[in-house]
Amino acid sequence: MTSPQTERQQSVLDLLHGLRGQEPLKKLFWTELNYDKANSPISRKGWGEQASGALADDPVLFATGGKDFHVIHARLRSEKLLMGMERPVVSRLLHDHPYSLFIFSNASQDQWHFLNVKYDDDVQKRRLFRRISVTPLDRLRTASERLAKINLADAPNVAPNTIQKLHDDAFDVEPVTKEFFREYGRIFDDIESVSRVFGMPSVSVFLCSVFLTA
Repeated sequence: MTSPQTERQQSVLDLLHGLRGQEPLKKLFWTELNYDKANSPISRKGWGEQASGALADDPVLFATGGKDFHVIHARLRSEKLLMGMERPVVSRLLHDHPYSLFIFSNASQDQWHFLNVKYDDDVQKRRLFRRISVTPLDRLRTASERLAKINLADAPNVAPNTIQKLHDDAFDVEPVTKEFFREYGRIFDDIESVSRVFGMPSVSVFLCSVFLTA
């Protein structure tokens, strides 16, 4: 019997595999992740050329957490997801939307970056830009696991700083890295056990010889 958490991750994964256009994006947040519906274009009037010119059209605030946490979709003019185009847009949007998740798509809306901005207290509130990539070339299991963690059903309340913390934790690299090495270690141990059963050379000895002779 599968757990509700596993079922949620699978639902998110299925939507990410079919993430083409705004409708599956809306379903992801409105249905699976329990955000409130919104549909508010954000005017680029008064923006600088670098930020305004990066986009194909006005960004859309399409979901909210409570009243003050915003989920914003911005469609780039380019067919490629270029970080140099995303950064000035985010910097401009942060003026009016300090508690937000920013979602960028390419012009065709078949490649996506989910972008979280975390403030680093150790370096005078330096802004850290962290992305989860969803493209046809990405393996989406990890992306679905991280995005499932921003479900508002898991938030103790809908205060904007509470939801922001939920997002900050979901985008942290350290837990993902630890999980990767745990899985790597498990697979390595399995291969080592099989090699002993069949009398094959030790995998660790083989790897050491490769590195020493490289």
